[in-house]
Amino acid sequence: MRPIALTTLAATAGLAYANPVLTTDIASFTTNPDRANQSVVIDVSGIEFFDELGSPNNKSLSYYAYFGQAHITGISWDLNLTTLGASWASDSSFAINGNHLTPGSGDGYSVTNHNYIGSGSVDFRLHGVDDYLTLEFFETFIDAPGQAEAFFEAGSTITIHGPLLWLFPVTPNPGSLTILGLGMLAGTRRNRP
Repeated sequence: MRPIALTTLAATAGLAYANPVLTTDIASFTTNPDRANQSVVIDVSGIEFFDELGSPNNKSLSYYAYFGQAHITGISWDLNLTTLGASWASDSSFAINGNHLTPGSGDGYSVTNHNYIGSGSVDFRLHGVDDYLTLEFFETFIDAPGQAEAFFEAGSTITIHGPLLWLFPVTPNPGSLTILGLGMLAGTRRNRP
């Protein structure tokens, strides 16, 4: 019983410090005191586009909702896209919980560090820690299967908007893992008679 209590305490301590601002892929988190209009800015610099939607080669980012119901009302982006080989800007897309968005829509040519600023309309709710927000980056037309066909240059961000919006990465941060590991070590130590 005692090791379990220590491990639980260590895990809880680690989660208390889990702040989206400190992760590698969430760039900033803003909120109003009334929590009516919040946003999470996700840094997507360096993310590559490989294959069709659902391919295991694609990069995905997953977050879980915190503090009950989060209502996602919109998405905006400021992206710098570079295509590779014969790929076009209009081939590079991303999906947010099944909603497909193509920042370079209509650009049927290759680009180098081309900036796309825009927004998309989405409307769905996340219901606490058992519901996830997932972004998947994919190609709509495959020129070279299994190979990167485009990527986001430095300074590329996607912003998720909505009231009651608190998102945390699914993978725990290194600080949480360290505290959890120390708690487990302390919990497994035996008292000598």
